[in-house]
Amino acid sequence: MASHFLTRIPFHELIFLQLYQLKLQPRNQSGAYICTCGTFILMVRNYIHHFTDVASSVEPIPCTPAPVQVLSPPPCKILSPGQSVVTFEELIGLRKTVFRKERIKKELGFTVNVGVGPNKLLAKMASELKKPDMVHTLWPDEIEEKMWPLPIRELFMVGHATEAKLKKINISTIGDLAKADPHHMKALLKSHVVLVWAYANGIDDSEICLNDSIIQKGIGNSTTIPYDVMTKEKANMVLLALSERVGRRLRKLRCMAGLVSVGVKTDSFFYYSHQLKLPSTINTTDEIYEYACLLFDQCWRGEPVRHLGVSVTDFTERDCRQISLFDKKNIKKTQDLDKTVDQIRAKYGTRIVTRATFVNGNVNPVQGGTNDSN
Repeated sequence: MASHFLTRIPFHELIFLQLYQLKLQPRNQSGAYICTCGTFILMVRNYIHHFTDVASSVEPIPCTPAPVQVLSPPPCKILSPGQSVVTFEELIGLRKTVFRKERIKKELGFTVNVGVGPNKLLAKMASELKKPDMVHTLWPDEIEEKMWPLPIRELFMVGHATEAKLKKINISTIGDLAKADPHHMKALLKSHVVLVWAYANGIDDSEICLNDSIIQKGIGNSTTIPYDVMTKEKANMVLLALSERVGRRLRKLRCMAGLVSVGVKTDSFFYYSHQLKLPSTINTTDEIYEYACLLFDQCWRGEPVRHLGVSVTDFTERDCRQISLFDKKNIKKTQDLDKTVDQIRAKYGTRIVTRATFVNGNVNPVQGGTNDSN
């Protein structure tokens, strides 16, 4: 009878095993996944060309021809010599990530690279290793082999200026920077050396935040117009369409804005902008539009316009405003109207309610792309 031995596979190899959905045999009485060793190694070698059998670093364990334990079920850990620890749930999460890559390729028709690592920096660096349509891991024990030989310019947060300074002191690779003394480089790079030296050693303690949890300091939308805008009236219609988008995003954040700015790009690609600090905070579409038109009138020089943008900033989180004796309209009614329109558009679509000025016109009633964390 052929003998079998316990095989320990690094968990980043098991990711690929899950990726290609290799079917293991049913679990044994103890609840572990099982597969005969020879079959397992053959399957892995067929699908993972860079696979290395780490069993050579472990004493083979002769046993009966009974199937061999390969992967323990949750909540157990997967342990391998020289590797980190990963839970079963984390392994499934990584598998889902790779499946999304395959789905993007199948449904959208383009390829993406996927990087897997214990922090954002290493995951990003892993995704840049080899292209296209690849999945790479970059764990702490792989930094010296995979990341350190790369040119210093490949390190995140190292630009042309930093690269030139580092090359003056004979630092040309990421490994050179990682082995250097940051105190000796402080006179050259100031405080920036602390960051890039930590990145060269794979150190990144920043938290992973969802889009909804990122604190926004400003909101803006712009659009490139397919024709030259030659009149103030046509430009104002585009500004109104942009203000619709900006106002809705501002109200979704439940913020008030204290500054409005307008950007203009001409047919010769010359760009200029103008901004205004407001006497009181605002969040209604009409007010954003009024100030946008005012700023456009002040900065427009009469040349053909091919690009317009509207943005707001200087936020206050409380949904209140300073009442002025010079308010031209009932702001409370305008806010209630905007809130109702936002609710209707959220349920039935952005263009279910449009202003009459856009009817039978060639201007899109709501313009500007946005990432609303959907």
